[in-house]
Amino acid sequence: GSVHDVRDGFIHLCGSPQLQGTLTKHYADEDTVILARFCADNMAALTWEVSRGGEKFPHLYGSLRYTDIDAHCALTRTPPACFILPDHILGTPHDTVP
Repeated sequence: GSVHDVRDGFIHLCGSPQLQGTLTKHYADEDTVILARFCADNMAALTWEVSRGGEKFPHLYGSLRYTDIDAHCALTRTPPACFILPDHILGTPHDTVP
């Protein structure tokens, strides 16, 4: 995990509706990021907790396994400094907040 994950004791994730805000806040200086989608139903150690702006975010209190990935892609920043989010990653109901 990241420095923030180690500090907080869990892996920070986000749901599809939170993705653009997360990219803007935490990856503003990156030209390319790798985006991975996970099926929350397969992750028993995943909990949704209130975080930024009072929204519930998924936090993983366990290991992130490669086998949990059900889709991934590289996102490249396009002018004017934004990432275009692909439908094949966002177009599924995998991240329903309980």
